[in-house]
Amino acid sequence: MVYVSRLEAFAGSVQSQTYELHELCQVSSIFYVTLFLYYENTSGAADFMPTSLLEESFVDLLHEYPLLSGALHENKRGRYTIVVDRDNLNLPEFKET
Repeated sequence: MVYVSRLEAFAGSVQSQTYELHELCQVSSIFYVTLFLYYENTSGAADFMPTSLLEESFVDLLHEYPLLSGALHENKRGRYTIVVDRDNLNLPEFKET
């Protein structure tokens, strides 16, 4: 039996699609924001935040909002779109340290 992670399962199920951004969304698209989330284990608890739970929640979010796995592009009309290409997904890195 081959193990397929939930993230791999998402990548295999997502459909290629293009989302055209509303004019108001395009105003904010000129800003690139890198987002890092840190959760500090101040109590030192071994079961503070299970990696499996974080990954499951992350994949659930991608299933609900697949456009988060897309890339921002400008089309021929000068409008911005988010392109989800199932063969070239823009998946954030999930890393635990």
